[in-house]
Amino acid sequence: MGACAAIDQGQTLPRTVILLETEEESGSANLLYLMDKVKDTLGAPDVCICLDSETADYDRIWVTSSLKGLAACNLK
Repeated sequence: MGACAAIDQGQTLPRTVILLETEEESGSANLLYLMDKVKDTLGAPDVCICLDSETADYDRIWVTSSLKGLAACNLK
């Protein structure tokens, strides 16, 4: 509700971009391509928040310092 109060007071709100990545379980094959395609719209963010982690409870804020990744290689 803080955003609504700020609007009611005539304050300007920060620019917010929401990026929904929905291919994660299949390796995000198109993510870089699509981000490159809209890079002028995305711009250079000052902050990036990832909402892809678990919490032990909803009574406090939890910080995840690293997330799993995906690596591909050819073994010879």
